[in-house]
Amino acid sequence: VENREVLDDLHKSKTPAMYVANHNSWMDIPYLGYTIGWKNYKIVAKKELAKVPILGKAIKVGGNVMLDRKDRRSQLMTLKSGMNWLKEGVNLCTFPEGTRSRSGRLMPFKKGAFKMAHKMGAPVVPLSIVGSAKVMPSN
Repeated sequence: VENREVLDDLHKSKTPAMYVANHNSWMDIPYLGYTIGWKNYKIVAKKELAKVPILGKAIKVGGNVMLDRKDRRSQLMTLKSGMNWLKEGVNLCTFPEGTRSRSGRLMPFKKGAFKMAHKMGAPVVPLSIVGSAKVMPSN
């Protein structure tokens, strides 16, 4: 992990943040957790992940934020839920591309994570995960 001191300083300030990372592999979720230091955080995850054995249950039980990307009402509820977590001092983590990149190239970002952070005055912390697709390819 490069520049860990930046994250350490942010953690010391007790400022909740929106962590955004690129997404290439199933391994990105544990790498993200390791990188931010297993601090108090919730993941913003797509509803489809609820169907994945073990992971889906863990996302639900952990009180993470679930998003139905096809339902406008769900999108608004996700925005409110994420803002509430930030208000409560809980960090949020998301992959703003919305899905895993099959090519390894960065895809266009969805706006939701940035809206949440902006409305709550939370810093956006960009993270770059390198090499995860070599460990576990997305296809």
